[in-house]
Amino acid sequence: MADRLWLGRVNEAGKLELPERQAFARFAASFAGKVVELVLREHKQRRSAKQNRYYWGVVLATIAAEEGYRRSELEELHDGFAHKFLALPPCPVTGSPRRQRTPKTDTEAFGVY
Repeated sequence: MADRLWLGRVNEAGKLELPERQAFARFAASFAGKVVELVLREHKQRRSAKQNRYYWGVVLATIAAEEGYRRSELEELHDGFAHKFLALPPCPVTGSPRRQRTPKTDTEAFGVY
């Protein structure tokens, strides 16, 4: 059985509100007799395709053109910016520098980046 993502809201009283409650109940019933796994976490809006196109097609392309990078070197430029602005603590084993992966940023965090 395939996974399915359900968006809901926990109201001020702590009650889960599901806009598609009936569809959720039907889906849950399809697992009758099985052990299931339920994950509940805050929903984060992933960066949009529009943000991504603007970043690669305008931001990086403009900086690359001004600084003498070739179009084929955009990935290198991106990696440098990510290491500078999305740095993580060094690897505890090797001490190598690390950075956050940009696809894992939400819309707000990517906008700030």
